[in-house]
Amino acid sequence: VVTATLSDGKKLDVTRLAKFQSNNDGLASVGEEGLVTAGQSPGVVAVMASYANEVDVFHVLIPRAEKIEPYPDVAGNNFIDQHVYRRLKQLNIVPADVCSDAEFLRRVYLDLIGTLPTADEARRFLADAKSDKRKLLVDELLLRPEFADYWALKWADLLRVDRQVLGHKAAYEEYHWIRESLAKNKPLDQFAREVITASGPLSESPQGYLFKSAPQPGQAASTISQVFLGVRIECATCHHHPYDRWSQTDYYGMTAYFSQLQQRATPLGEVLLAVGDPATAHPRTGQPITAHPLGRPMPEKNVAGDRRLELAAWLTAADNPWFARNLSNRVWAHMLGRGIVEPVDDFRAPNPPSNPELLDALAAHLA
Repeated sequence: VVTATLSDGKKLDVTRLAKFQSNNDGLASVGEEGLVTAGQSPGVVAVMASYANEVDVFHVLIPRAEKIEPYPDVAGNNFIDQHVYRRLKQLNIVPADVCSDAEFLRRVYLDLIGTLPTADEARRFLADAKSDKRKLLVDELLLRPEFADYWALKWADLLRVDRQVLGHKAAYEEYHWIRESLAKNKPLDQFAREVITASGPLSESPQGYLFKSAPQPGQAASTISQVFLGVRIECATCHHHPYDRWSQTDYYGMTAYFSQLQQRATPLGEVLLAVGDPATAHPRTGQPITAHPLGRPMPEKNVAGDRRLELAAWLTAADNPWFARNLSNRVWAHMLGRGIVEPVDDFRAPNPPSNPELLDALAAHLA
C-alpha cells in the first residue's frame, strides 16, 4: 500500500497510481499493483514506489529456506567481519572458511598490483612461517611501483583520460599526475579537491584536462558527481529523475559550478580559467538557478570568485553523505567483484546498499 500525505495533511491511498520497481528482479519481482514475489535465492532487495516525483523504498530480506541449527559461532578478525557475519546469519548462510595461503597470494597480487607473483615470490611466501605474513605482504605490495601503475589506470578511466580527445602528450601528463598522487599516498579528499579546482596552465595542473574531456558544464557536473559521489544526475537534464529525488533545479545547480570555466590557448600552452559570473536558467521555466550542491537549498546569488572552491569544500567535507561511502564502495567492488551498492556509481534511495552498516563503517574507517 502506498499512502501520499498532502501539504494540507490529508492522506490518500495512491497505490493504483504509483509505479513500482525492484532493484534485483532475480531475487524478488514486483507487479503493477505492488505485490512482491520472492525468488529462490537469498539476498537483500529494494522495491521502489514512486508517485508525483516522490520516492520511497521497501526493503526485502530473503533468507535461505533451510534453518541452520545451531549456527556456528564465528570469531571475527575486524569490524568488517562482524558486519558481514551478522548479515550472513540473517540470510541463513554459513561463512566460508579462510582461504589457503596460495589462494590469498594469487588474489592479493591481482587485486593490488594487477599481476601474478613470480615463482620465487610464491615459494618464499608459502614457506614463510610468520603468523602475520599476509599483513606484511599487503604492506609490501602497497609500496611497489606496480601498485601506483595499476590503480592509476583505474583512476585514469574514471577521470576520462582519453588520448583521442586529449592527444598523447596531454593524456600522458594527466595519467602521470594521477600516478604520482597515488605513489605519494595523497589523501583522497585532497586528490578530489585538486581535480575539481584545477586551474592555470594545464601543463602545470594536468588534472584539469578532465574539463577538456568533459568540456560542457553539464558534462563536468555529471562526471564529478558520478566519479566522486557515485550519484548519477544526468537523467535530470530534461526532466525530474524518474528513480531518484533529483530535479532539473538540482542538476542545473550543479552545472552552474562549472559554467565559469574557459580554456584558452596562450604562449604557455592551454590555460584553464574560471571567468566572470555567468547566469544559469531553468530550461523550462526560465527562472534563474544559482550554484548549489546536491540536496542543499539554493542561495539567492552565486558565491564570489571561482565557484568550484565551494563545491570542492562541500564534496570533501566530513558530513558529505556520499564521498567516503562511494570511494569505500569502489574499493570493495574491486576487491570482491561486486559493490555493496551495485552498480558502484548508482547511489540512490531505490538502490540502497546490501549491507548499510558495513558501508557506513567502511566509510568512517576510510575517512
